Amino acid sequence: MTDKNSLLDELKELQETLELGGVFEDKAVVRKTFRVPVGDQTPVSLSIAGVAYRVANISEGGVGFLAERGDLVEVGQRMDSLELRFDERQVRAQGTVRHVTPLEDEGFLYGLSLEMEREEDRAFMVGFVQRARERFFAQ
Repeated sequence: MTDKNSLLDELKELQETLELGGVFEDKAVVRKTFRVPVGDQTPVSLSIAGVAYRVANISEGGVGFLAERGDLVEVGQRMDSLELRFDERQVRAQGTVRHVTPLEDEGFLYGLSLEMEREEDRAFMVGFVQRARERFFAQ
């Protein structure tokens, strides 16, 4: 029973994390899908117009990346020339900036919703995130 309680506590904590209150004036943002933290078991890299950024999390239709500055792009701005790399697979996409959140330590977390032209890239993203989610919850 402890494992179930622990998992429920983690999910409640996750829900609080996913609701970014106060970021957009008095509105709260709630994620449509669970974003998987990116780490050693979930290797993903991102470059925007040839500049590399560290990926913080990923979902079937979005990505969160870290940057030192908060003025790279504005919320609502569309970005072209996005390239996600998953080991040997490369996915090209366009994105729309959904939030720019200052972090407690330093830097900023940017949230992008992604649009992919190729159906096989969308299918790959869904499968990749599902496998990453399974590994995340298996820990």
